[in-house]
Amino acid sequence: MKRSLVITLGLSVFALLLIGFVVGAIGSEFAGRDPFLEKPQVHLPAGAIFPAEERLDSMEGGNLGLMGLALTNTMLSSFLATIVLLAIFVLGARKKALIPGRFQALVEIIIESLLNFVEGVAGKDLGRAFFPIIATIFLFVMLILGWVFFPFTRPLDSTRIVIVAT
Repeated sequence: MKRSLVITLGLSVFALLLIGFVVGAIGSEFAGRDPFLEKPQVHLPAGAIFPAEERLDSMEGGNLGLMGLALTNTMLSSFLATIVLLAIFVLGARKKALIPGRFQALVEIIIESLLNFVEGVAGKDLGRAFFPIIATIFLFVMLILGWVFFPFTRPLDSTRIVIVAT
């Protein structure tokens, strides 16, 4: 009784996956027919900050600066995030003590929780090997996303998200 239920459930799931494959986006791509829904194109243009005359061109989708180089709000946010992360960890490791102060304890809590998470997912040896790159990316992205809540970190140009259906 139990085995036949498992087999029936497994065959049902397989049939649904097969139907979804044939009728869905992958099957329609192989068959050469149009998919049910058009894939939206998301455009998130970077607003030029410097030089000032490049701001209008960048807002209209033109090239940025000389040979496409200009200081944008995205670049400025990345530079500031890098400086803030470096400052946090340099200040946290500056006065190492056996009994840590408040700031050093906060930095240690952040690092140890990330390390425990990465080791839990990748194992002890691989977790320690992957930890520096994973922690760097995670902390960088979390810092950038956290800046949204502070009013002084709004970009100089209002960032627009334009979704264009093709």
